[in-house]
Amino acid sequence: MPRSDAVAFAVALALTAPLAARAEPPAAPSSELPAAAVAGVTTVTATVDAVNLDTREVTLKGEGGNLVKLTVGEEARNLPQLKVGDVVTFEYYELLAVALEPTTSVIRERVEREEVGRAPLGAKPAGQVEKTVDVIGTVSAIDAKGRAVTLRGPERSLILNVAKDVDLSQIKVGQTVRARYIEGFAVSAAAPAKK
Repeated sequence: MPRSDAVAFAVALALTAPLAARAEPPAAPSSELPAAAVAGVTTVTATVDAVNLDTREVTLKGEGGNLVKLTVGEEARNLPQLKVGDVVTFEYYELLAVALEPTTSVIRERVEREEVGRAPLGAKPAGQVEKTVDVIGTVSAIDAKGRAVTLRGPERSLILNVAKDVDLSQIKVGQTVRARYIEGFAVSAAAPAKK
């Protein structure tokens, strides 16, 4: 998902699905696969400018002063805890590759799992959505210096950042590999810091 789409999606979903916030990227799932990469995190903050509980509309003011009005769904059970002046933080985790290994499979495949969590009842609205994807695809490019691999999967090509502990000399262009990557976002609301 492109960064701008992901941030827009995070802003739009942030208060419509109150989830359990995560302050750091998700840990690698336990697996027999070797651990791989950690990519970047895009963080956006906004301040609650208005809350209308009757219409369930929340107006957020971005760092540049721009206003965004959201209509919050009924599933956002913690909306009454959101107050004017609260700071809302959105974090989008870009393709975090957590495994990469050669495979003998000749069939490209993709399996997705999504985890959603939300804050306990009565807490400030917060949460996370995390998607883990296991994919078998063909390596179409390797950037050894930049520690990135381009993988052509069954639906699209994607670039995975690869950690230094993964031996890229074992991965070749044209080779079929099995990869696991995670992308997701977290959102949290907090009272403004005391000055």
